[in-house]
Amino acid sequence: MKRISYIAGLLMLSATLLLSCGREEINFQDEEPQMVEFNLREALKLEVETTSASTRVEADFSNYTVALYQENNTLTEQWLYKDMPELVSVLQGNYYIQVTSHEQQAVDTKPYYEGKSAVFSVQPGAITEVETIVCKMRSIKIILTFEPELSALLGTDTQVTIATDQGSYAYTDLQNITPVYFAPTTEENNIINITFDGTVDGYKENYTRTETANAGAYLEVRFTLKNVSDGDAQASGSAGVSLKLDLKVTNITQNTNISTDEEVIEEENPDQGGGEEGDETKPTITGRGFDIKTPQTVPSEGMTCIVDIAAAMRFAHLYVTIDSETLTSEVLESVGLVSNFDLAYPGALEGALGKDENGNGLGFPVGDQVIGQKTLVFDITPFTQLLGIYGAATHKFIIKVVDQEGTEVEETLTLISE
Repeated sequence: MKRISYIAGLLMLSATLLLSCGREEINFQDEEPQMVEFNLREALKLEVETTSASTRVEADFSNYTVALYQENNTLTEQWLYKDMPELVSVLQGNYYIQVTSHEQQAVDTKPYYEGKSAVFSVQPGAITEVETIVCKMRSIKIILTFEPELSALLGTDTQVTIATDQGSYAYTDLQNITPVYFAPTTEENNIINITFDGTVDGYKENYTRTETANAGAYLEVRFTLKNVSDGDAQASGSAGVSLKLDLKVTNITQNTNISTDEEVIEEENPDQGGGEEGDETKPTITGRGFDIKTPQTVPSEGMTCIVDIAAAMRFAHLYVTIDSETLTSEVLESVGLVSNFDLAYPGALEGALGKDENGNGLGFPVGDQVIGQKTLVFDITPFTQLLGIYGAATHKFIIKVVDQEGTEVEETLTLISE
């Protein structure tokens, strides 16, 4: 009897030990991840890639949204870039970051940018490294242009409507056209319907063309007029001389022609016919009243200094580099400027380079005052008054134009302050 009790006791002790070991093993396997603190501001590097020239430029990310996700797409936390903390505490594991410029609208007046990092690891005792996030435009940018000869024949009732699966926009003021940005439905082959409705030299026209565009594309919808020969007019069954109204959609992003067409309009007076396409010339940069290649001496009180810039194929970028003996990077930063900037995409410098709501600033053309335009005035007169403050020196303003065909032209304006 004692022997049986002894054996039973051993069995109970063994079972207790086994259960205890089992619990220890389970506890080891279910150990919770540790909280890890990493420097988000140090790890995060952002760039913007423009759509027309595929170049990366500085941008103002202040109001961009930075969202931190777990690898399984669970949102951990998000901030505006300007409010983003330096140090962030998260559970150890794998994450990625998504950056967006703003909440994308179906039809917008500004481009939507988006960028996403690869998955990275956050672990105790390890430095967290995040690859540079390149923010790309995901909107479909569309702008209309009209040949001057055609503009003169358009009736006041004429409008052009651009419609996608996401929304539509009607251009009614064809004398003041600005770019419009559409949200894509898919990455590729988004349907774009272009409807022209109105009168051309008294003839009523209404037709729709359908094109496709990828997310991030920049399309120029260009309307022109061409003469049609008598033979062509007779072959088409029309009497007399006609004009042909062409609609050309050009993908500025890829610099490839998508399509050309369309519509024959009867016209009795051939002298009113439309012009030839003679716009394929290089951009020009010229001094108004002086040779830009010759150094100019600036008196202490400043002087009038205006540069006229033209791009027959329309501006995509207007880069300016300030190379000065006295206007160093530190001096420029003290007045809210930098030595290199793009007037087409000024970012945080827009207020200083252009004009803010209070009329302050240098008054240079910026943003849409540059993009898509054919001519602009670069009036550096206000800037010349600053040159003499820091003493006699030589200042070079290197001006580079990039048009929407990718053609580049560069000139250097040299000013010598007394």
